[in-house]
Amino acid sequence: MSSRIVGNFSADGSSAAIRTTDRPIVLIGSGTFGAGTITVEVKLVDGSWQALNTAIIDALAAPGQVITKLDFPDNFEIRATLAGATSPNINYILQA
Repeated sequence: MSSRIVGNFSADGSSAAIRTTDRPIVLIGSGTFGAGTITVEVKLVDGSWQALNTAIIDALAAPGQVITKLDFPDNFEIRATLAGATSPNINYILQA
């Protein structure tokens, strides 16, 4: 069974968290933001959040869509985070 969150970034911030399953993580973003990055973060044992790697989606200045697939072990909490954005309007789906 997969977990899924659908939302919109209208400012820098993080999505709600979902738990990974035995399926790949999929992040879909659609919209605009003049600068900034979207990362997928994992919750560590100490409760802090760490980006899985570098930015998944870089500045999408013109309207557009991005679909990213990541393989990650199951039973971890993950979330999408937008940082450094300028006037964002990004619809997203994060699924695991």
